[in-house]
Amino acid sequence: MSHFTVAVITKDEDYEKALAPFDENIEVERYIRTSRDELIKECKQKKEKFENSTDDDYKKWYLNSDWSKIDFTNDDTIIKSYLELMGDEDYDEQGNKWSTYNPNSKWDRWQVGGRWRGSLKLKKPVENNVKSEPSLIHLRENPKEILETLSDELKTDHAQVKDIDFTPDLSNVKYYERFWEINVENSPLKEDEKMEDFRTFYNSNYYIKRYGNKETFVKERTTFRTYALLYHGEWIEPGQMGWFGSSSADKDGYAQYRQKFEEIMSNLDPEDWITVVDCHI
Repeated sequence: MSHFTVAVITKDEDYEKALAPFDENIEVERYIRTSRDELIKECKQKKEKFENSTDDDYKKWYLNSDWSKIDFTNDDTIIKSYLELMGDEDYDEQGNKWSTYNPNSKWDRWQVGGRWRGSLKLKKPVENNVKSEPSLIHLRENPKEILETLSDELKTDHAQVKDIDFTPDLSNVKYYERFWEINVENSPLKEDEKMEDFRTFYNSNYYIKRYGNKETFVKERTTFRTYALLYHGEWIEPGQMGWFGSSSADKDGYAQYRQKFEEIMSNLDPEDWITVVDCHI
């Protein structure tokens, strides 16, 4: 399971309609989801990535996965061994994978704001400010931060572009610089610092892969950004989101997405609506 942010841009306030086509729970007419040739190519690419990788976490994952058990003698043995490992999934004799799964699937459930409630900063208070209510688990984890967000009239999850202040939050620059130094550069803590203030689920490889350097990391963390963008019906993301917050995106994918995101955000219609959604897959 993974949670990730999506900025939904619409001409009206109907973000639910915009999200609907990307529901994982939609069943479609049975189709070939992965052809025999695509399956063979995917197997070979994973093996090649394993052989050339310097990422110990990826190598460990590969060796403990079914991919490492495939017989790579030739294309026929790849298909044969793969089908034996996959069990009762819907494959035909040629090795084509059939499915009724929504090919546009991006989420299985979502919530406005959610873990990222109050991500949008208003220029001034507005009527009917939309902010999601925190769950009990979020209140236990970050009670002070959550309560401050709920009481802040300038924080919202849903507003028109013309009412939003997109200027960077420079108050947290020093914190994120130290976060990078401690978690990526292995800098020792200073006397007045506590490790719990910089704790993270991810290792240094994740941050290097996603951001490349400290400057990019700090800029992204202090500037409004979401993992994906749903722009007038078009879903834009750096890579496919997987389990536990892992993404198929590489450094180039993230860089291209950042460029696309900034281009779109700088040219938004002031009358457009933007809604920050916490998606789960």
